[in-house]
Amino acid sequence: MARILFLISKQHFIRTGGIGSFYRGFAHMADRLGWELTCVLDEEPKGQYAALMKLVTTARYVWPTNPQSYAKAPGSPRFGVKEEINGAKIENFRQALESALVNNAPDLILINTPDAVDAVESTAVPDHSRVVFYTHHENLFDRRHRSNDVFSDSYNQFLYQIGERPNVIVATQTAFNMQRLDGLKFSNVPVVLPMPIPDQELLRPTNPPSKEGVLFIGRHEPRKAPKVFAEKVAKAGLSAKILTNKQGAAKFKKTLQDAGVQHFDIQFELTGQAKADFIASAKIAFHTSRSESYGFCAMETLIVGLPTLCLLERGWWKNFADQGVHTSTMRDASAQLVTLYGASNEGPIDWHAREQATEKAWTDFLSVSSSRRDVTPVGIVPEQVANSLAKSLAPGPSEHGPLFDVEGTLQDYTQSPSLQNVALYLPAVSPAFVQPLDGGVRTIWGSLTNLDLQFLSPSSKLFYYPWCLYSAGQAAKTASLSKKDNWLTRARADPRVVVLGDSGGFQIQQGTIEFKPETTERMLRWMERIATHSMTLDFPTGGISLGSMGPHIQRLEAEGYSITADAKTYGFSTGFMACLVQSEINLAEFHRLRSPGATQLLNVIQGRNDRESQFWYDRVKQYDFEGWAFAGNHHTQLSLTLRRLIEMQRDGHLAKTKWIHFLGISTMKAGVALTYLQRALKRAGLGHRDLQLSFDSSSPTQAAVKGYQAIVGYEISPDNWAFRPKHIALEEHVGSALTIQDLARGWRKEGPDRHTAHTYLGANIPFKDLIKARPGKLPTQSRDQSVLLMHHNTQAYIEGFRAVYKILEAKSTIHRIAPLRHFELMLDAILKPTSTGDWAKALEYVDESASALDVFMLE
Repeated sequence: MARILFLISKQHFIRTGGIGSFYRGFAHMADRLGWELTCVLDEEPKGQYAALMKLVTTARYVWPTNPQSYAKAPGSPRFGVKEEINGAKIENFRQALESALVNNAPDLILINTPDAVDAVESTAVPDHSRVVFYTHHENLFDRRHRSNDVFSDSYNQFLYQIGERPNVIVATQTAFNMQRLDGLKFSNVPVVLPMPIPDQELLRPTNPPSKEGVLFIGRHEPRKAPKVFAEKVAKAGLSAKILTNKQGAAKFKKTLQDAGVQHFDIQFELTGQAKADFIASAKIAFHTSRSESYGFCAMETLIVGLPTLCLLERGWWKNFADQGVHTSTMRDASAQLVTLYGASNEGPIDWHAREQATEKAWTDFLSVSSSRRDVTPVGIVPEQVANSLAKSLAPGPSEHGPLFDVEGTLQDYTQSPSLQNVALYLPAVSPAFVQPLDGGVRTIWGSLTNLDLQFLSPSSKLFYYPWCLYSAGQAAKTASLSKKDNWLTRARADPRVVVLGDSGGFQIQQGTIEFKPETTERMLRWMERIATHSMTLDFPTGGISLGSMGPHIQRLEAEGYSITADAKTYGFSTGFMACLVQSEINLAEFHRLRSPGATQLLNVIQGRNDRESQFWYDRVKQYDFEGWAFAGNHHTQLSLTLRRLIEMQRDGHLAKTKWIHFLGISTMKAGVALTYLQRALKRAGLGHRDLQLSFDSSSPTQAAVKGYQAIVGYEISPDNWAFRPKHIALEEHVGSALTIQDLARGWRKEGPDRHTAHTYLGANIPFKDLIKARPGKLPTQSRDQSVLLMHHNTQAYIEGFRAVYKILEAKSTIHRIAPLRHFELMLDAILKPTSTGDWAKALEYVDESASALDVFMLE
């Protein structure tokens, strides 16, 4: 029997809210499956908050016996003050967890409240149980506009970084919501797990003899656009039905009357069978919300079987694209309402079967999670969806054609016109890819040998791509490992090869590499031996929120460094101060110990905001190495980077800079933005004449190793650029002759603006040779199969950047994605006064353009 801890704040423990709806649905599903469910709350639910406990009686409830008060706690919501992460709430969750864990060794911890993540990580639970942050938080999906403005910037930043925690898996409801997470960083590949039906009564409503009215579900608030609903229904000459809360009833009456709706029925706070019956009494449903993080209102009307109309412009309807939702433009909505009003009320989806598929998806996830904690099972597809997809793939010969408007996959990427004078993508290669390909010649698949998959070699039969990143944090963890050679460490003998060495600062900071007096020199010597370019040994600020700086603060204080006092003096946290001081110590050691010319050193700049970034730069700029690397938030807030570049020019450091690297990002938009930046710097005469920008990520490897995911293509539309993966470790693929290319063709047919990724491996290796069966469990991969998938994903990323770089050459700006249309002009306006020494004007232009620069990168 599975044991689940469900963490939810009392604030959201209400029967009509989105989180409460998920809890109801999950609790009912857990009861049907025989799971033991414990609900862990931060406070005792009383009054209206106790109603949900009465609805869900199959769970055990735990809350702290001596909770801290939120009245004056930092982060508590108060009138006029935006909500922060609440320290008292974290402590209350921690106390409740201690009680819940007395007789529980959970298989899964399910979190719906961001604050609870810190509470869980303060215990030993993540060492033994899967931790899943299951979210439909609106600010996570709409980071550009931040739909819910009650949260502070620091709260949002905390929310965005939850997925970076090594013990947390982020999960969401649909593939569309997964796409909306694009641009965030994840330590574990995120998971799609379908939403259980909140109220089973929706599956068995009492259908009246006749139905009438257009139904609206939701509160009367601007985000739901009730005025639009009323106006469109009035224009269609139809009656209305409203299901809202008590406060909204009177407001809806006025809105409907003002719009001219003649007949309407308004009900509020219905639940259970009464709610299901009222929904079923309507003829159709019309949802006008400007934004929804999921859209429970549409789910409920679709379950009951109502023809359901959403506005095409709103976008969130894509959560239900495969469940029969109808769409219309705002302009044509009234006419479409009339058309649907005369349609049949028969639901297009078998929601009983869909609920069974949901149960299977959760059960499969839980069984794989329990049996293999080192692997994140991702993209578990409901059975009928998988079967539908399989039917759409017609077996036939594999294609290996060109990728829309690029010149087809190449054997030698150094000859690609699309990769000239651009920011270079450096795939972060792991030992899991390198080691299996080392040694003597051996066959991997068909006529391909291990040598053919070594893409840094020009003799590879598949492709030659001479740029990558290799980390000392993985390859030089010990003294003995740091002395070992392999095909990648020997690759720099080719003068065209660039191997960027990552110094392993994150792993040292996290404690996965023991930090001894000789560790700094070991990392330096390893990089000097194998890398053409190398990062200095920094302690990243990203580790502060993970709690990993505590031991280092204590150590530095014991060594005589005044971390606490300096933090107070300069107004920073002790975590930031310790990261900076340790990085300064390491910089001094690198400067003292380096062998000049052995590797080009890049001085790393950290910072989560402009003040931290500037302070860090001012402290480290004395170490005048060959280049710079930007970490922290510099790759998602380009305004931070531009301010530092202006200061580098002012301080005389930029003129001899040959290489600038951006750590840990590989979105298509970032690649194009950084390419524009590289070209703008050269036009302004800033930096060395051979200046090169680069960026990296381990996404191709992580998708393969942790998620059994293959990159099938790219979505390149006027408002969305993204790599798209598909889970391949499915039962129906075992023994299949289909290929990744076949899967990609089926995916491409599902929507516009989709382009398949073409690689030799993806077009030719059948699934039967890429995955292997495991009795009673999901399929897995052998070591060689995993390497093949990593190789395909890596080339798919390279092809994706090569494809999107073609947009750089577009003569007409109107054909570019909106944030790109005037990007060159913005950069030129900033860098022209920089080149003439007008620092004030350059910084003023950065301030004026910051929102456009930062939004573009964040996407």
